[in-house]
Amino acid sequence: MIDWIFFDLDGVLVDSRQLHMNALKQALAHAGVSLEEELTKYLDGLPTKTKLQLLVERGLIDPDMAKKINNHKQILTIELLNQNISSNPKLRNLLLELKSYGLKLAVCSNAIRSTLDLTLQQLGIHDLFEFTISNEDVSEPKPSPEIYLKSLKIAQAHSYRVIIVEDSPHGIKAAVASGCQVMQVQSPLDLSWDLFCDYLKIQKKAL
Repeated sequence: MIDWIFFDLDGVLVDSRQLHMNALKQALAHAGVSLEEELTKYLDGLPTKTKLQLLVERGLIDPDMAKKINNHKQILTIELLNQNISSNPKLRNLLLELKSYGLKLAVCSNAIRSTLDLTLQQLGIHDLFEFTISNEDVSEPKPSPEIYLKSLKIAQAHSYRVIIVEDSPHGIKAAVASGCQVMQVQSPLDLSWDLFCDYLKIQKKAL
C-alpha cells in the first residue's frame, strides 16, 4: 500500500527545465560565456549553484563571476516564471483525485525555495502538498538522495510505501538510492489518471 507520493518539480509537475536553462544561458551570455551543447545536456537537472561550480572547475568562469551570474540568473528566472507559467486546472484535478484516495503529496526539488514556491503558486497547486523541500533545505542536492531521505523523515513514512515521480537522470539516481519506489516520466504530459491507476492498482474512473 502506498501512503505518499513525492514529486520532483521541473520536468514532472511543470515543463520549466528549458526556462531555467535559458535564464542561465542569458546570465552567462551577459558575462561573455557560452555553453557547448554537450555540456548543456550534462548540466540538465542540477541546481544552478552546482552548474556554476562545475563551470568554475572547468575554468570557464571564476568564483566571483559565478556569484554574479547566479544572482543575475535568479532575477531572470523569476521574470520568466511570471511570464510563462500559469494555472493548470487539469493538474490540480489530478492531484485532488490522488488526495481523495488518502494519498499525501510532497514536492522535493533541486530548485531554490523562492523558485519552488512561485512555480507552485503560478500553477495553482501550492495548497495541495503536505510539505515542500528545496535545494536550500539540504546539504547535498540531487543526485544525492538526501532530499528524499529527509522527506521520508518529515513524512514519517517507510520507503516501500512511497512513490517518487522523477524525470531526469540525476533525480532518478537520487530516488533509487532512497529506497523508495520510482515512477519515471519524460515530461509533465505523461502525468495522467490512468498512469497512476495502473501504478497504484486502483480503480480507474473519469476525472
